[in-house]
Amino acid sequence: MDILQTVFLAILVAFLGFSPPGMINMTALKISLEHHRQHALLFILGASSVIFVQALIAVTFAKFLANNPQVIEYLTYAAIAIFFLLAWFSTGRRGRRCNFS
Repeated sequence: MDILQTVFLAILVAFLGFSPPGMINMTALKISLEHHRQHALLFILGASSVIFVQALIAVTFAKFLANNPQVIEYLTYAAIAIFFLLAWFSTGRRGRRCNFS
């Protein structure tokens, strides 16, 4: 029951995030104006199902990380290594010029 309550809370927060005019809402409006309203409803149903699956994955992953703090430590080390690699690659290309011809 606890995970179901958390999933519904995540869906509510996701709905509030998608309520202002954005890419998905404008696409649904465009489909509704250019085609029939049925096509827009099918698009909205598909987008909502994707949001539901994303919320379920996020809640499951968050609970996994809450139960396994050792994984968070490994992820921290991996993030530090990735940032050092990104810094190394970005400083190594500073002196070179790009030739687009």
